Amino acid sequence: MIDLHLHIDGSFRPQTIYELAKEMNIPLPADSVEGLLPFIQVPEDCRSLEEYLERFTLPLQIIRTPAAVERVTYELLIDLAAQGLDQAELRFAPKSCAGTADQKEIVEAAIRGLNRGIQETGMKAGLILCAMRGNSFEDNLETLLLVKEYLGKGVIAFDIAGAEIVFKTHLYADLFAKARALGVPYTIHAGEGDGPESIKAALDFGAKRLGHGIRVYEDPELMKRVRDEKIVLEVCPISNLHTKVVDDMKDYPLRKLFDYGILVTINTDNMTMSNTNLKKEYEFIKKHYHFTDEEIKQMNETAYRASFIK
Repeated sequence: MIDLHLHIDGSFRPQTIYELAKEMNIPLPADSVEGLLPFIQVPEDCRSLEEYLERFTLPLQIIRTPAAVERVTYELLIDLAAQGLDQAELRFAPKSCAGTADQKEIVEAAIRGLNRGIQETGMKAGLILCAMRGNSFEDNLETLLLVKEYLGKGVIAFDIAGAEIVFKTHLYADLFAKARALGVPYTIHAGEGDGPESIKAALDFGAKRLGHGIRVYEDPELMKRVRDEKIVLEVCPISNLHTKVVDDMKDYPLRKLFDYGILVTINTDNMTMSNTNLKKEYEFIKKHYHFTDEEIKQMNETAYRASFIK
């Protein structure tokens, strides 16, 4: 099993959040691990991507030191291996985790945690460094340059994440022009909080993989382009339902996209926030969209071929 779209800061252990908060003297909204869950897991009636992103508030207070970043990266690989995964791409925004450290220290800490986890589990894994919508060009460029510096040394690609509807994808043309010039592989969050125009911008930037991309179904011509150009969608079904990509679960277009020939893969996005894992995602799409084991295997094979880990 392989997960192409997994955020470290949305996927670490509630127990770790509790322990690190105590160590760092960070006030908690509850006095037990169980009491923390409503603050780090989305409600089933979550109304939007923006409400979903609020659940990052507490984890991002915790993951603000190199030691914390190293720990949670290591623990995540241990947890994924225990779930049966043999390959994973872990993404996070080093600027959001920097605190009093700089981005470089944070990236090096994540690489240490990654290497410890790989050594202990035997998994294949790599880091995708995310720029953030709303950050300055200088901060995002620093993230990109760190991808270039550590490419092949634990880091595998670049991305941009954050409130897509607020900070439109087309605003980041210069950043991805620089990524192309540097020869840095990248994926782009697009077609989740925002619609087809976000996807078109990402494709115009040269993206061959899209984080989510699910709202391509809103534009038949764009669907044809994505299929014909063999663009890979990093689909995260349970997360997408929490963020209300569609109003009703039965309207979720995964089956439509797959049957049309678009290359879709199944991923978790944020395991803690959505209380999910990869096997749960598989069972979910089997139950609600009638995917067969053979079709899930086909999507997994697509994910292995599209992986930045070679």
